Amino acid sequence: MNLETKTETKQLDNLVAVQSVTIDEKFALPPSPFGLELSNGLDDTPEKRNEETKDNDGIEDLKGLDEDDEEESYKFVTSDNKTFELEKEAVKLSKLADTMIEGDVNEKTLPMPNVHSSIMEHIVKYLKYHAVNLIPENNSPDKLTSNVFSKNIKCDWDVNLIENDVMGDKNTAKENLYSLIRASNYMDIQPLLQLACTKVACMIKGESLDAIKKIISTDEPYVDNHKEVL
Repeated sequence: MNLETKTETKQLDNLVAVQSVTIDEKFALPPSPFGLELSNGLDDTPEKRNEETKDNDGIEDLKGLDEDDEEESYKFVTSDNKTFELEKEAVKLSKLADTMIEGDVNEKTLPMPNVHSSIMEHIVKYLKYHAVNLIPENNSPDKLTSNVFSKNIKCDWDVNLIENDVMGDKNTAKENLYSLIRASNYMDIQPLLQLACTKVACMIKGESLDAIKKIISTDEPYVDNHKEVL
């Protein structure tokens, strides 16, 4: 290599070095006021891109988990056009409602034209509770062991629902109980139906025919002759 060629090569190297310094200065970023390390995007190597892809995949996976955790909600619409919102696990305790949502997965509004809101209020309360708290096995007995309702039912919460919520007002107690039986049968909620029927059985157990007629009549106010004495 002659002297002239060496000189040209050295000049070219100096030019490249100057260009590199200029580029670095041009894209240099000021220190972050929050103490964060800022990037100018010039370190976009294949390894860096792979790391970012893994990080993004992790974020997407977390977002997917959040979406799966969101519980579907549905609305019961009663005969008097009132709505009650509850989650899928509660809805599925009604076989009628479960059949409706299985038949049309996009349907979120479930009409219940045979159930009044005054009774649906108790039903929804029952469904929501037992969607979280499992119904005890054989909660309602096949054969009464006593005419005291609470002695036949394993779940104390269920006893309170019937005796204090559904039948809290003695003037409407029996009508409410019978309406609950009809609604539970219509919505196909067998444990609730058995619960309400057990209450009726306790009311008339051991009574004479004439007494039974009076006990079940809605013309007579409800009197609990078999309430447990605490």
